[in-house]
Amino acid sequence: MESHVVRKTACFITLTVAFTGCSVTYKSPGLGSLPANQIAILLNPTENVRHWPWIDSVDGKSTGQNNTVRVELTPGKHTLVMKPNNAAVERKFRPICFNAIAGAVYHTDSLLNLEHYPYRWTLYIRENSTNEIVSYEGPTCRE
Repeated sequence: MESHVVRKTACFITLTVAFTGCSVTYKSPGLGSLPANQIAILLNPTENVRHWPWIDSVDGKSTGQNNTVRVELTPGKHTLVMKPNNAAVERKFRPICFNAIAGAVYHTDSLLNLEHYPYRWTLYIRENSTNEIVSYEGPTCRE
């Protein structure tokens, strides 16, 4: 009976890991006790695996994982350093800057220029409800 429970537990853990994959949430320092409506959320959808970006750092702090799918941010200016998740695309890290609004939800988006190899990749951050581009590429937002 005991080995049956151990097998069920091992199966449950394996399935949990398989279904959640390597999904990672990065929480920006300073969130502390902010209520949920004061936190900005950036979603990094992974449905189109060829083009979703790896998020390397947020405001100079490593996310610890390149497969971050959700970033929780304090309101204000932020710099995210990202690179494309595709070997055929230019693999440089790029700083992407935007101003997060309390309670807003954003998502990453990319455009791939296939005219010249290595292909030029451009990342955008869009506000979820309007789909408006709210980011720009630059060395830092905090200048």
